[in-house]
Amino acid sequence: MDEDSPQPPSEASVSTDSAESTKSNTQLLQELDELRHHALGQAQQLQEITAFHHQVIADVQVGVVVYNRELRYQLWNRYMEQLSGLPATAMLDRYPLEAFPDLQENGIYACLHRALAGEVVVLPEVPFAIADTGRSGWTSVIFNPLRDAHGEITGVLGIVRDISDRKQIEAEHQQVAWALQQQMQRQRLLGLITQHIRQSLDLDQILSTTVDQVRRVLDADRVVIFRLGTGMQGSVVAESVEAIFPKTLGMAFTDECFPPESHEFYWQGHARSIVNVEETYQADCLQAFLQSIAVKSKAVIPIVQSGQEQQFPGEVCGPILWGLLIVHACQEQRHWKPEEMELLRQIDNQLAIAIHQSGLYQQLQLANSELKRLVTLDSLTQIANRRSFDEYLAQEWYRLKREQLPLSLLLCDVDYFKPTTIIMGIRLGMPVCSQIAQAIRQMSP
Repeated sequence: MDEDSPQPPSEASVSTDSAESTKSNTQLLQELDELRHHALGQAQQLQEITAFHHQVIADVQVGVVVYNRELRYQLWNRYMEQLSGLPATAMLDRYPLEAFPDLQENGIYACLHRALAGEVVVLPEVPFAIADTGRSGWTSVIFNPLRDAHGEITGVLGIVRDISDRKQIEAEHQQVAWALQQQMQRQRLLGLITQHIRQSLDLDQILSTTVDQVRRVLDADRVVIFRLGTGMQGSVVAESVEAIFPKTLGMAFTDECFPPESHEFYWQGHARSIVNVEETYQADCLQAFLQSIAVKSKAVIPIVQSGQEQQFPGEVCGPILWGLLIVHACQEQRHWKPEEMELLRQIDNQLAIAIHQSGLYQQLQLANSELKRLVTLDSLTQIANRRSFDEYLAQEWYRLKREQLPLSLLLCDVDYFKPTTIIMGIRLGMPVCSQIAQAIRQMSP
């Protein structure tokens, strides 16, 4: 055998190589098993993290919505189910416009496209109303672009918060503030109207001012004051009306148009607000009249005077229905608001006071005129007495002195006046003196 030819391995070397190979395989299997256990551990940990994230998303008290690149719903958490009343199974993989067609009109769908283009869109207040479930309210919405590990946009993340309670509280606060503002405005208007009413003691001026101010404040078509006379009859004594509608000032009405039951109702101080006069009034007289002046709705406030007038000495009357303050809507039917009726009541109270004061002023004027007449006239002859003569003489004296004009004085002496009064008595003599004075007055220029 050639010394250079390869020698077959010995039994010892083969045994050694086999042992080393077995050892390597065992180590490899151990390493593979460790890697498998490690991978299983990581997968389990990842599952736990994923489950935790899903649980957090499911239980978080905000709505979480995920859209893919096609803007199909990929996630609709439990909060969104409670808020909308729509289950996730009915929403996943649907397009937004399929579920909510109004998203196009209110601009939400355009905001989703803006977020898909990379913009963060914040919508502080978004109203919603879902016809299928009857749910409605207000939400705040934030749309964020979703990106993968390479920064590529893969969809949109929507965060939705329910702000319905806050909006309700704000609405209640606004309503309270509005009510306070309206009350302050009514008080201011009442003060202005009262000031205008009280500027005069003339009854006609008071009534005219009242109807003008009420029509301006309530933006009414016609405002009238109806004055009750004897019995159940009455007439319109003041009116403010739009030029396009008929006038009623001076119109008189019989008891057929104002029956006793209406008088009793208003005498007790009750007001009436009528939206549809055609359905309310069945009496031919009143219904025909209201149609002739184009009345569709009206509000009526009674003007009641307290019991201060006397029919006979020592007798005090009860409350008196002086008249009615009436507001007409002619262009269209009008629903009278409670605050409008309350304002009319307050104006009516001030009007009743002003009417009473005007009556007292007129009585005072008559009393003063009568007192002046009694002071300046002789009670027997009913001609000016010596006091009136002296005052008038002094007045003319100074006037003519300023104007540098002469003063003429006519003196008359009635012959046999004194003997006649002695013989026939002063009661028969004084009329003669009065007739002479009246004759001289008629002759004066």
